[in-house]
Amino acid sequence: MSAPHLSVFLPIEADGDKVFDLLVAGLSLTIEAWPASRPPALASSAQSGPIASYVLLERYVESKELIEELVQWQRPGERYKDLLAKCVERISVTYRDQEKVRKLFQILGGCLATSSSKCVVENGEGCLLTLADIQACTKADPLWRWDKQVFPELPDVGPSEWQEN
Repeated sequence: MSAPHLSVFLPIEADGDKVFDLLVAGLSLTIEAWPASRPPALASSAQSGPIASYVLLERYVESKELIEELVQWQRPGERYKDLLAKCVERISVTYRDQEKVRKLFQILGGCLATSSSKCVVENGEGCLLTLADIQACTKADPLWRWDKQVFPELPDVGPSEWQEN
């Protein structure tokens, strides 16, 4: 079984280097050394943990093609697509431990502060949410999960792009 994955799209005003460094430190990750032949958009990556608690972060300084693809989705609300279209950088997160991702969201929230409402997360299940949505839901219910295809508690979040009718 492959590890779950999500993508965090940073608002344009976010300092991607600072955000990535805070996540690496806060999650106790090890920055990977990359050969000169790495993809130009991939700025850095870091990982840690044994298989059960594995997390990998990859920071992309340019995600225009992926953003253009996601903006074409039919089900996300226009507000989410508009916010996404204003993002540039992306942090790709591959994980096995939900608690590490909860901590990642907390660190991001502290770093981005009021910009959390402009930070878009593709949850790996075909839904777009904002970091502010995730923060509100995890505050109300610490065990709330973002890795689902329908969010009745968030009426503005459309069902998964991949969900069959």
